[in-house]
Amino acid sequence: VRGALPRNAACAPVLTSVGGGRGGAEVAISPIAPQLDELGVYYKDKSGEWVRLKVEIVELRSGGWVKSALTHNIVKEDRNGTVDGPHSALTLPGGTELLVFGPNGTEPEEYNFIGLREKKDRREFRIYTGGVFHNETGSDRDALMFTPHKIAPQMWVFTVPKDIGKGEYGVLPPGAANTPGLSGSGKIFTFRILE
Repeated sequence: VRGALPRNAACAPVLTSVGGGRGGAEVAISPIAPQLDELGVYYKDKSGEWVRLKVEIVELRSGGWVKSALTHNIVKEDRNGTVDGPHSALTLPGGTELLVFGPNGTEPEEYNFIGLREKKDRREFRIYTGGVFHNETGSDRDALMFTPHKIAPQMWVFTVPKDIGKGEYGVLPPGAANTPGLSGSGKIFTFRILE
């Protein structure tokens, strides 16, 4: 594969040589998807097209923290988030494929796949940040396991489990408001499962 990828790697045609050697003709291979024109989280619809998930504002605040000799003075802290409204406007079925298109230098581990707890006028979550032994504390109860696979520069895909269950879900990207020790607003990509 030759040539540098421009700003949007998803839209860039990839050039490859055919016919062998340096004299081979260059042929453009189709990009992953021309509609991937901005960073974010996308889902694959029934026609196989990538569609951006709904973006909502999340209010983040720090929860309780503990610093002790047991953790070698590492701060263990909860992050609590609140999203307005009891439901996401987007409904997806279990088994939907999601694509994360992240900023240059971002790793998939910086994203959180979260189950949101439904309240009367909002959705809430609590995730664990900033330390160790979080499986023992249970403070990461709303973070869900996911295994993203890299498909292109800055792009990873994973599949929502078919048996994930009815409820509200979101993908929380990295960012200043999502950093331990800071409170404020950030964004979250949300959807709901009805079956």
